[in-house]
Order: sequence, then structure tokens, then C-alpha cells
Amino acid sequence: MSSCETNEKAVFYVPEGFKGTVVVVFEQENGREKEYINDERVYRIPKDGVLYSKFEEPVKGTIYHKYYYVKNNSVLREIKQYIPYSETNTFKKDSVYVLEEFNGGHGFFNKENEIEKEVNYLYSSIGELSNKDLLIKKAHNRIRELNDKSD
Repeated sequence: MSSCETNEKAVFYVPEGFKGTVVVVFEQENGREKEYINDERVYRIPKDGVLYSKFEEPVKGTIYHKYYYVKNNSVLREIKQYIPYSETNTFKKDSVYVLEEFNGGHGFFNKENEIEKEVNYLYSSIGELSNKDLLIKKAHNRIRELNDKSD
């Protein structure tokens, strides 16, 4: 018998017009308090795109995320996720999408080569489909920068 586990559903509230890399850094002592609406995690992304959160990293099963542009706490519109091999692939090159989404982590080791601390995060790229490759490259560079700051 098999069962399919799912993470908690989550919504990302992104500032109106934001394009670039969204990063949620998990399990941060001084991070934003956990917030739920209708049993869904809420991530309120600041203007710089980096949210330090007290939530634990979602690590099992299927992930259900929705992204929305917001202004003054009002939802303006959903930001659709780009799914390249969708049967109903009707994506437009000049429209804004969530282009990718990944979980990752960075370990910090002590002199005995033991993990002293680990930082876990989720990141995604938001922008026009025509800029997908550049935005994904920028997202990877942004993660490198954040990892370097954590050292």
C-alpha cells in the first residue's frame, strides 16, 4: 500500500511588479512569524525578494504553491507557474510567470568537519518567459551571495 504525502499549501504575496529572485530562508530565529490563512502558509515577500521565516522547510511529498502580486495587502492577480511540457502550453513570451522553484540548503562545518549549522531555503524566479535563462542564472547567483553572507 502506498500513500502520497503533501506539504502544507502555501501562498506567496509578492510586491506589485516584482521581477527577479524570491528567496525564503527557513527556521530563522529572528525571522517573520508563522502566518496561516485558510490552513495555507503565508509568505509575505519584501521588496528585496528575501524573506527570513520561522517556518520549517517543507521537505516531503507534493508541493502546492500559489504566487500573487499584492499592493497594500490587496491581491492584484495570480502569477501563473510556467510548466514547459504542459499539454495546454499557452504561455506567452512577454507575460510574467514563476519560472522555476527549488529547495536547497547550505551547510556550515566546524574544524572537525561536522555540520555546525545548516541554512535551508526555497527560491524561485519571477519574470517574463523571454528572459527565463537570464533570470534563472541571476537566481543562482543570488543564492550564492546569500550563502556567502551566511559564512
